Amino acid sequence: MILRRFATRALEEGTLRGPIARLVSRGYAAVADPSRPVALPQGVVSIGIGGTTLGGSGKTPLVIACARYLSRRWPGEIAIIAHGYGSHASKGSPRRVHGEDRVASVGDEAKLIARALPEVPVFVGASRSETASYAATQRARVLIFDGVLQAKPRRFDLSLLAMDAMRPLGSGRCPPSGDLRARAGELFAACDAICVTGEPAKSMELPVESRGKEVFAIGRTAPTLRRLGPEASGREVQPALGLGTRGPIGLVTRLARPERFRRALEAHGFVVTSHIRGVDHLPLVVTLPDEPRNWLTTEKCA
Repeated sequence: MILRRFATRALEEGTLRGPIARLVSRGYAAVADPSRPVALPQGVVSIGIGGTTLGGSGKTPLVIACARYLSRRWPGEIAIIAHGYGSHASKGSPRRVHGEDRVASVGDEAKLIARALPEVPVFVGASRSETASYAATQRARVLIFDGVLQAKPRRFDLSLLAMDAMRPLGSGRCPPSGDLRARAGELFAACDAICVTGEPAKSMELPVESRGKEVFAIGRTAPTLRRLGPEASGREVQPALGLGTRGPIGLVTRLARPERFRRALEAHGFVVTSHIRGVDHLPLVVTLPDEPRNWLTTEKCA
């Protein structure tokens, strides 16, 4: 766990810059491909949503927003193919995810999406091709792939690239020198449009490789919170209601780029005085100090 935490922080902050790290990073960039082999079912519309970085690009909220928008227009015809990272489902046969499923069974992001969109079926499995075929047999006519920017040999009907307004390309380098998924030019070439998540600065300049792509700004929304009470010792969560004040608070996260969420909280008037950070997707057991009195976390972290 300690090694994973160190590696995650190093990737996000781009601290490994020695000659060996640069050499490995160049090798990674040379073989990294934003397109994944996926056999797309016939007769369905496919949408791929990926991020520029290994985490923290805002792709999952974008998946939820797109699915909610489409399901209002074509109810009963939308399905999401999630990844089930680190769960039993990532090694098993295709299955539908339900909001009450255990994280260890389906993955934290798949469970998060299922809870946010009870009207939209979410599927996970070891093979995205098999999972997509299974979803099509359940009468889904539009498939949204979470975490896959582009498919091959047949391309998605629509590909959206999510990137954070504050750090569009993360630390700007591929692993182990950074958290960029692939060369910027290949990422932009693989997508049809760019979705800048968060509040873009007026002076924000997109990378030169993105020229010619349509760009959409996805504004910041009020963060979804869960309250961690002292009596719960970090094990139980309740809706963050009745705080009475917006500061000071403690923050517990297990996210990629947790500073993004912290900025969102501070933009809504919260004063964060303590921050306990875990590793994205991994369990976190923590004993909360008595002060500050109020401790918050995200829906996904909870």
